[in-house]
Amino acid sequence: MAAWFGYKNNAQIIYADLAFDSILSSRVCAKLLNVPLISSIHDDPVDRLRRKKYPGWIIKLFEKSFHKTLLVSEKCVVISDYMGNYYKSQYGIKTETLFLGNKKKELFPIKNKNLNNGLLVGSIGSINCVKNWSLFIDACHLINKEYSKNFIKILHMGHKPKNINSDSIVYYTGWLDEKEFNDKLQKIDLGFITWSFKKERKITRMTSLPLKTHSYMKAGVPIFCISPSDSGINNLLTYYKIGINCSSQNIYEIKSDFDKSIRGIKKQSYKTGIKKFRRENDLSSFYEKFKKIFSDSNFTIK
Repeated sequence: MAAWFGYKNNAQIIYADLAFDSILSSRVCAKLLNVPLISSIHDDPVDRLRRKKYPGWIIKLFEKSFHKTLLVSEKCVVISDYMGNYYKSQYGIKTETLFLGNKKKELFPIKNKNLNNGLLVGSIGSINCVKNWSLFIDACHLINKEYSKNFIKILHMGHKPKNINSDSIVYYTGWLDEKEFNDKLQKIDLGFITWSFKKERKITRMTSLPLKTHSYMKAGVPIFCISPSDSGINNLLTYYKIGINCSSQNIYEIKSDFDKSIRGIKKQSYKTGIKKFRRENDLSSFYEKFKKIFSDSNFTIK
């Protein structure tokens, strides 16, 4: 069906988001039409099957087909250099990074705050590691004992998972529309991200960058993360100097690293890094890179 649609519409290139059946159908379609194939990966499809505990023989067949599609692709587009490095080492292919940015006119002013009135931590969407979330809240309580009872508060823009207890310093907003979300986003002083330390999540945390990263950069605030040192987000924070990653699940080490984040906010240590990130990853750059991917494949977007 895809090949027939391409034939009827004189398709000159196949652009495929590799997931499940598209891994095979995109390769077959490109071959039948005798046109270049450009593959795009947002989340490692083989690791996705592993996490869903598919039988080993299915995963092996799937990975073999995935590898074959990557090899016949003229280009492989990934969401981060860290994902690209993984696929280069795993499959020996060339990749190009396409990282979605924000529109310049939609960026909020970079926060310039002395924290005299306290620190509001923002959290967005899914809480993918309950243990780290609970440890972070406990570390905030330890810091509040040193400052004041209400110095740190946490605003989670999303629903409270059923397996998490309510806490006096955490407010869960539930679902928000775009205007409500932006109103809340403008109020936060720091963004929080966490990744699981489990061995089976290694590939995901190495190759992925959470979309909430864009929201925090839009808000103009630094990021505090709890994740292993091999995570993509740790590499990003280190490269741009836009926050601190704690690679420990020890509450006192979390507290110590979060104290460093607080001191960094007071000293405005992250301002230059946020400016650099915004400059190098704005939406116009995304569009230009997207167009270049096709123009370099002898197909020009007008």
